[in-house]
Amino acid sequence: MADMETILSIVATIISSMALIGVALSLILQNRQLRASQVQLIRQMHLELTKMGIENPQLPAAIWPHPGRANFLNSGYINFLLTLWQTSYLQKTMTKKALELEANYLFASDYSRTWWGTLARGHREAQAETKREKEFFAIIDNAYKSAMQAWQANDHPEANPPSEESTGV
Repeated sequence: MADMETILSIVATIISSMALIGVALSLILQNRQLRASQVQLIRQMHLELTKMGIENPQLPAAIWPHPGRANFLNSGYINFLLTLWQTSYLQKTMTKKALELEANYLFASDYSRTWWGTLARGHREAQAETKREKEFFAIIDNAYKSAMQAWQANDHPEANPPSEESTGV
C-alpha cells in the first residue's frame, strides 16, 4: 500500500511539473507573439508616416536637415524596400541568397549607395537587436561595401564615394 502511495505521488508530481512547464512555455509564446505584434504596429506607423511624407513632401522637407529632403520619394522607396526585405528575411520567407542578390542589384545605383552610406547605414544597424537582424544588416552592408569597391575600382579610380550633391541626397 505504501508503495502504491509513493508511485501515485511521483506520478502526481510529474503531471504537476509537466503542467507547470506547459504554463511557462505558453507564457513564453505569448510574450513572443506580443513582441511580434508590437513590431508590426511600429512598422505600420512607419509606413503611415512615410506615406504622409510622400503625399505631402513639404512635411519632411521642413524637418529633415540633410540635403536629401528634396528626394524624399527616392529615400522613402528605398526605405520601404529594405523594410520589406528585412521583414521577409526575419520571417524566413526570403533566403540569404535572395537577399544578397537583391541588395547587390540595389547598390548598383549611385543614389542607393549614397543613401545607405550617408543616411541609413548607422541608423538602421543600430536598431538591430536579434542575431537574425544583425545578420540581415551584415548582408546588406556587405553588398554595399562590394558595390563601393567595384564603383571605386572600375568607374572612379580616385576612390571618392559619390557625394550627396552629385546624387541629390
